Amino acid sequence: MSGQNHVRPDESATGIDRQQPVDIRKISLLHLKKTSGTSVYRQLRDAIMPGLIAPWNAEFSQAKQFSVLGGHYSAESIFELNGTNICFLRDPIGRVVSQYNYVQTLSDFEIFRNNDRGATAMRSLKFEDCLESADPAVMKDTSNYYCKSFFGDNYDRSEVFSEEGLLTARAWMVLDHIDFFGFKETFEVSVSDLMGFLGLSQPMKIYKEKDIRNLDKSSRQIDSLKTLEALSEKIAALNSDDIALFSNIVPRKVPGHAPQPNATLGAFPEARPGYKFNFHGKVDPFINILYLGWYDVEQGVWSRGKAAELAFFNTGDASVISFDIELPLHPNLLSEVITITINARQRYVYHAIRSHASIKVRGMSDDDFVVSIGASGVVRLNVPVSHLLPSLCHVVVSTDNHFVPSAYGDSGDDRELGFKLHGIEIF
Repeated sequence: MSGQNHVRPDESATGIDRQQPVDIRKISLLHLKKTSGTSVYRQLRDAIMPGLIAPWNAEFSQAKQFSVLGGHYSAESIFELNGTNICFLRDPIGRVVSQYNYVQTLSDFEIFRNNDRGATAMRSLKFEDCLESADPAVMKDTSNYYCKSFFGDNYDRSEVFSEEGLLTARAWMVLDHIDFFGFKETFEVSVSDLMGFLGLSQPMKIYKEKDIRNLDKSSRQIDSLKTLEALSEKIAALNSDDIALFSNIVPRKVPGHAPQPNATLGAFPEARPGYKFNFHGKVDPFINILYLGWYDVEQGVWSRGKAAELAFFNTGDASVISFDIELPLHPNLLSEVITITINARQRYVYHAIRSHASIKVRGMSDDDFVVSIGASGVVRLNVPVSHLLPSLCHVVVSTDNHFVPSAYGDSGDDRELGFKLHGIEIF
């Protein structure tokens, strides 16, 4: 097949402009070596319901029985599952160097256990010799590893790239099996985008792959910038196709955020009468209730700007859910409007007024509530839920205003804060 541009009348110049799937039930992580795959999988493991996610890099016949799987599987086997496929990449030159350095840290037992022919051969070689090696197992890891992983070890370059260096329609037919590409260079942003795409809670902590510089050193590891500079031209020549592939994929549009939390896979906590969720101290068992738009938990948890979202499973036997919310103590702000929306249907509006204030509330409807803010700035909002059927509750809490602490003092805190959630209680 002759090379041709991948641009099609109904698609952008960087692949399919996908519509966000409403219901993601199967997730497969295609882990390419040294692209932070284990860190990505740890983020997924924290956000997925226990029992639904396979052990990392388990035998494929076992792993595919789970709703979520990840490991060093072939692209073909992943694509055959017809699930939602994700893959992380990094700059190809950095990947080759990282792969070699990592192999040098492995013990004899790890080399035997991993049964990786390329790693076994690379471990006994100097880096320069790896780049000159004619061993197919070594060459797969050091020369155009991405292209070989996606298109096969003996791919025809003319079927993958046009004369202008763009990916062909045939190449995009393969790559469009990947619903989400993330990047090690922008790892935190990519992880956040990924969790949003999958409808899972945003992580409070981003786990990063172990830094090769912090591992036990081997005499063969590359730790000299001068050495890398001398070899960079050689590495680039060996990976010219991967560099072209990477540059084609990086501009691809990031898929949008899921329209609602993923009720099928998400590890959202249950909200039963008598339960209390206090955001002080240890919150790990129910951290996924903080779905989107929150800063790290302190003594309470602040919203990122005017709105933030919660997700939990309503068991159907609760009558009221109470939210303890702290509002900023602006001397000139005598009232604040807080809106709580449940599942995009039920909407409750609360006019919070300072206890000493005497003001006229404008724009208030008969269904709105008026509540008093105490001296500490905390207000309790009681939301009726007895009419809700057992289901996942997606709750959006919003205020009309936000503030930046540094603008009101010398704190140096430049975050945009809307409100602080101290606790949720179920009655």
